[in-house]
Amino acid sequence: MCGIIGYIATRPEGVQRAKSMVIPLLIESMSRGSDATGISFIKGVRVENRRIQTIKAPLPANEFVKTDNFLKELKENNPRVLIGHTRAKTQGDENNNMNNHPLFTKSGLSLVHNGVIQNDKELFEKFKLKRDAQVDSEIIIKMIEMYQKLDNPLAEAIQRMAKVVEGSMTIAMLNIKQPLSLYLMASRNPLCLAYEKSTGVIYFTSNEDFLKDALYKKENYFNMFEAIENENDFMFYEIEYGASKKGLKITPQKTTMFEIERPVWNSTTSNSTPTTSIKEDIEEEDGGVVREIVDLDFDIRKVIRKPSQYTTGDLEDRAFEIESIIEGQSFIRKGEKKTLLSEQKRLTNAINDRYRKNHTSYQASLGTG
Repeated sequence: MCGIIGYIATRPEGVQRAKSMVIPLLIESMSRGSDATGISFIKGVRVENRRIQTIKAPLPANEFVKTDNFLKELKENNPRVLIGHTRAKTQGDENNNMNNHPLFTKSGLSLVHNGVIQNDKELFEKFKLKRDAQVDSEIIIKMIEMYQKLDNPLAEAIQRMAKVVEGSMTIAMLNIKQPLSLYLMASRNPLCLAYEKSTGVIYFTSNEDFLKDALYKKENYFNMFEAIENENDFMFYEIEYGASKKGLKITPQKTTMFEIERPVWNSTTSNSTPTTSIKEDIEEEDGGVVREIVDLDFDIRKVIRKPSQYTTGDLEDRAFEIESIIEGQSFIRKGEKKTLLSEQKRLTNAINDRYRKNHTSYQASLGTG
């Protein structure tokens, strides 16, 4: 089995802390695989300059993190979202770097996978897909790309892939068209998450012990970071996994859960046709890991809305919410605080205007002025 790691910084100020955790997360996950190591992130802000940056090599993590290319890219870039992998090969020579993770496509997808696929050869042949490597994981990203080209949103493309690909798969994905989104899915293998409240970073690994060891480690990995002493700063989660497959789409604004129903295989049919269909809808969970992660952060863009979109009661609630954010959140940057104060003033004026108009209308109805 392999190890997958990564993070999404829901706030820009959390990026440096998140970057500092890449080395310990990779090293702690090395026991899951030491044949190859790699990371991937989206480089470039402007659409025309944006690309998937992937660094990987047939090296164990403790050697990979010392390589010049890895250290240079990690130092020079500040990715909001990053995925990584420590490989234990099951299929495909690690000396052919195309077999190592992260895998990527020309269309701008990047993927890391933990698990073993049982029907990759059959699917490559059935759908006439071009094979670039020997690793079984390649069928996952090729099937997702195929469904996405049929105008399916990425979450739905993942759902459709999971319906036909057999085996165990826990995956993390990037999409160049959504540079601030992280896609996760767990099936028959665990996927553990930690939310760091002080920085707004969500980390993930294949194993909770690896996650905690990396976050709480007292030793200093190559003098790149100082260990966090406050263990209460973290909230830990695990995506429910088993025969069913559950996925998360995480953005700085919200976390959405999507689910793939388990195909029920009818043992009386010779061709093993699945007798249940995929659950097409992408829905937001009301409880558990998803809702808790959603509620841990706020999105400034949700706060800034036209007063005309609110009732008077909504305006008052929103003004109070902004006041609470300003008073209770020490991590707000100066520019954001100025914007919030301006919005608070705008909302207050809108509330006063509403009451003034309502009062004038009420007096007019009574014939008084």
